Amino acid sequence: MDYKAIKSQYKSKSQLDSLAAGLSLTTKSVREKHLAEKNARDAELREARAEAAREAVMSSLVYASRIQRNLLPGTSTFQKAFSDYSILWNPRDIVSGDIYWIRNFEQGTILCVCDCTGHGTPGALLTMVVVSTFGMIVNDENYQEPATVMRLLDERLSAALYDSSSEENNDMLDIRDGCDLAILYIPKVGDVVFSSANFPIFICDGNEVTQIKGQKLFVGEGKIGSTTVKTTAIPTAPNNKYYISSDGMFDQRGGARGLPFGYSIFKKIILENHHQPQSVISDKVWQEFESYRGEHPRKDDFELISFKP
Repeated sequence: MDYKAIKSQYKSKSQLDSLAAGLSLTTKSVREKHLAEKNARDAELREARAEAAREAVMSSLVYASRIQRNLLPGTSTFQKAFSDYSILWNPRDIVSGDIYWIRNFEQGTILCVCDCTGHGTPGALLTMVVVSTFGMIVNDENYQEPATVMRLLDERLSAALYDSSSEENNDMLDIRDGCDLAILYIPKVGDVVFSSANFPIFICDGNEVTQIKGQKLFVGEGKIGSTTVKTTAIPTAPNNKYYISSDGMFDQRGGARGLPFGYSIFKKIILENHHQPQSVISDKVWQEFESYRGEHPRKDDFELISFKP
């Protein structure tokens, strides 16, 4: 319809103004509708891209977890070393900053239980460095004495992580990378030899639980001297069972008051169930840990190695 036809139908100016206003509102409504549809399509596209990115990251983490699990020693090595044993290794974020390592020799076994700084991807990357370094020290160079292994690990991790010639590393001197760990040599005959940086060891004989604290050391800064690391000889006995755990269990908050899990609950469980197989004891520890944690978020990775020589 042309302008003259419209004018013939609407004789007054007010009628024409009303028609113009109506057309303007219709045009605005259509424009707003198109804009809303475009925004919705853009939001869907952004969400699809974000979901694809999340899936890619998750897929990478799952694959990294497979690699890390392949680094862990197989059950046959533990079966050859101990009459009974159990391993609880539960990452907080798919991959873990906790790691364990074992090697059997003709006269005994060396066992390392380690908690690297961080968890998730950063901690997992560091565990690969630690495992590789353990292999060189123990396998290639045949060092078996726990204090010596710890000192050499500290020295070599420092060399790998803090290259003073690198300007980039000089900008990161406030970052503290390394690990806490316990190293045990379990001979076929004789005392268990124990050296530790911040890891306690628990020995249960069925009557009581003895706790031996680790030294206040940090492995990875290159500051551990040849006389710094102490070794503790733990007399063996037929009923002794040994437990080593990272702080992911003991520091976890939970319960009605949100307090750390601590040592007392753990000691009570292993004492009351001493005559059970190690796998049963570990299951009870984990169940109690999860019950105590309740709705509190996991603080760290969980690692508990127990054995009976």
